[in-house]
Amino acid sequence: MRRTLGLGENDRVVVSSFTCNAVCRSFSLDSMFAAVGRHEAFGSRDSLDPSVANRHEARRQVAARDPVNDPYLILESFVHASHRDLREVVRWSVWEADQRISAFADPTLHTYVRDNYIVGGQGCGEAWVFDETAHAYQKIRLDQNGPCP
Repeated sequence: MRRTLGLGENDRVVVSSFTCNAVCRSFSLDSMFAAVGRHEAFGSRDSLDPSVANRHEARRQVAARDPVNDPYLILESFVHASHRDLREVVRWSVWEADQRISAFADPTLHTYVRDNYIVGGQGCGEAWVFDETAHAYQKIRLDQNGPCP
């Protein structure tokens, strides 16, 4: 392992989770990185259809299309307000729109953002992660759709 990392016999070995998986364990994390991308950014279904969009960013984009969240429409009713009042109203109105958009992105319950971790929709996989309690890297199961086979 030291030679693979380009280290001498007495050099201290310090590895990241990526190095531990890719070099020390010869375990590719490409599928995990792809899974994170599908979960957060790409999804595996029509990202513009609110009934099936299954990624957080897609759901934010769908919610942002709603006219109630359009910052320009929010501002139109405040054209003759004072500069100070306008800034305060804009700040709160845009914050409220962002809260609605963030809630629609399904950040905690994952009602819509699911079934997108593993290629083929099986929802299972493995990765090596550092366990703070054991002070060692351990293999874990990636499971999004219930128990893995």
